[in-house]
Amino acid sequence: MKSQIDVSNNGNSILKTCRSHEECFREIRVYSLGLDFIPKYRGLQGTNKILLERIIGKSISLSIVLDASQLARMFSILHLKTLIKIASPHQTYRTICHIDTNPKNYLIRAADGKYFMIDFSESYYSIPEHDLVNFLLFIAASHQPDKFKSFLSSFLSSYTNKKIISNRHKTLIIKWTSIFDHRREKFRKSLNINREWQYLNRRLILNSFYDFFS
Repeated sequence: MKSQIDVSNNGNSILKTCRSHEECFREIRVYSLGLDFIPKYRGLQGTNKILLERIIGKSISLSIVLDASQLARMFSILHLKTLIKIASPHQTYRTICHIDTNPKNYLIRAADGKYFMIDFSESYYSIPEHDLVNFLLFIAASHQPDKFKSFLSSFLSSYTNKKIISNRHKTLIIKWTSIFDHRREKFRKSLNINREWQYLNRRLILNSFYDFFS
């Protein structure tokens, strides 16, 4: 069951009814950061209803050309703003990760072309590359290999928090890909994709992702 979304009478706000207290907490945790690429948080109504600014625009899934630098900027700022260090033999980092990186959760505002992130109901702390790879898996499913290669290069080159990425996690890309496919099957999100393109793009992610952070 999806969260219920209602538009206010004046059309400037939406009221999102969360499915649980935990989901509501995850949403507010991010919206209350006040980042310039997420809708403005306007308060909690009752125990599980969040009032948010309404962004009028379209999903990036409907855009032929994506601004990789704007997208990378959003991930960079979200991760830096929520960064924590984990004490271990090899110091690692955790950040709040969007996780539900479906292109439908990234909007292009009609008024000025500015990009926004929405829907943080599944967000949690993880290593930052988890978020980046998850997002790239969506893009890999719908782009020709030459265009995806260009997007991948621009996106990862524009991600500014390079020092918090560790190639010790390289093998996790395979795990994340498996989880991604399981989720798509579980929620019956059949994609009209070219399997050959997806295969080639995924190989590129696996083989070159950490080259941008070495």
